[in-house]
Amino acid sequence: MSGSAERFRETLALHAGLSEGPALRITSRSGSRRVIGWRELAAASDRAACGLARLATDAPLIVSLPSCAEFVIVLIAALGSGRSLLVVPPNQSAAALRRLAEAAGGLTWLGLPGDPRAAELESLRFVPIDDVLAGAGPTPRAAGAVPTPRAAGAVLLPTTGTTGRPKLVRRGLRALLAVGEACTRGIPVERRDRILLAIPLCHSYGIDQLMSALVSGATLDLHASFEPAGVLRALREDEITSFPAVPVMLDVLARSIGALPAPRLRRVISAGSALRKTTFDRFENVFGLPIGQLYGATELGSATYNPPEREGFDPMAVGFALPGVEIRILDPADPDPAKPQPAGSEGVVAVAAPSLLDGYHGDERAVLRAGFFVTGDLGSLDAHGVLRLSGRRDLLLDVGARKVDPLEVEAVLCRYPGVREAAVVPLAAGAVVTRLRAVIVPEPGIELDGAKLRRFARSCLPHYMVPRAFEMRSELPRSAAGKVLRSELLATEGIP
Repeated sequence: MSGSAERFRETLALHAGLSEGPALRITSRSGSRRVIGWRELAAASDRAACGLARLATDAPLIVSLPSCAEFVIVLIAALGSGRSLLVVPPNQSAAALRRLAEAAGGLTWLGLPGDPRAAELESLRFVPIDDVLAGAGPTPRAAGAVPTPRAAGAVLLPTTGTTGRPKLVRRGLRALLAVGEACTRGIPVERRDRILLAIPLCHSYGIDQLMSALVSGATLDLHASFEPAGVLRALREDEITSFPAVPVMLDVLARSIGALPAPRLRRVISAGSALRKTTFDRFENVFGLPIGQLYGATELGSATYNPPEREGFDPMAVGFALPGVEIRILDPADPDPAKPQPAGSEGVVAVAAPSLLDGYHGDERAVLRAGFFVTGDLGSLDAHGVLRLSGRRDLLLDVGARKVDPLEVEAVLCRYPGVREAAVVPLAAGAVVTRLRAVIVPEPGIELDGAKLRRFARSCLPHYMVPRAFEMRSELPRSAAGKVLRSELLATEGIP
């Protein structure tokens, strides 16, 4: 058995022996609830490990499930028995699931009984998750009967993107345990905590939060989906102490009718996309709690945290490196980790950590430079080690031979009264000319005038950064983790 697998099982066994509290509380989409204790979780995962062994394949297994107890059990079973799981969101189309399966080299996928995609995926072997959870029979297997791992367990996570051949990030059990331990120590997460998780478990952020609960022994209140009324009720009534979320969730909750302070809540975390100051202020005013930001990526897991209780707290910073993590700022023209930029300099963010990816599945090319992963994020470190992000290299747009960061333009537009959200994307104005197009989400009940917005932008921005076209929408397209899907906003039909 690998050292990581042995440590993982020992951790779960310790919680099963010491903790009298529940491991999981699951709230389904219908509102029904289920409670699973640590002993039950350990026994169920052992049984599922035997069920996985019966599938008689060493290829990665595809798992496409909502956030549910079955997902947690099969993930623990796979990691503890040396299996690789490709984690696919449950709302992925059959065609998208097929492409990901081909990229992973997997032929077997696990889903809920009756999944309609099974009929469209005849080339793949569909196995209802209930068959795996049943293991070799109704009697839980003893720990010694669990198949001995022949390799390190891992999750394969698709990188963000909707075009071309998908890239699959491979993060092994050692890396996942490392991020769980870093969050447990650096946030910190304690056994007495009760964490409300409405983030999809198919996302890296959700898996990191799950690992921190498994490592610390905290109770995880898992919601199958983000339903504002249900989340508000849980925050008030279910003794929740920690609430990791994404900015759009926090914004919706702060605007919800009936939003009130939660009596036991002591930590609110935002990650996944940029947190706007307006959302921070609105949430703090309603709930009486400041939001701490967590920074990470699929390739590296959670890397920094900004604790609101720390002296000199800046709500727009993403904070200090978690234990075991090192951050360096590199020259964008020569991103060499051996040549870090001085404090206060803006550059490319590079991260070294035990939680880094093993590599991209099926791609043997090195992804690290001197042990660092060079991200696409731009930012700076101050003299105290606080990281502040300023944009992304891959978002920069060429407008009139000048580089424009759309996030900077969006921040200005969101200062205009009545603007709830803004997204800026390129707009073709000819064969080689690019201008900007702004997609605006007004506050409920507000009608905005594009011409007035343009005049406001002109008063705040250089002329080349002022959007040429403005479009009003009721909402922005988002991923399961709340990130704006800019590719779905692209327009090439010319300037209206």
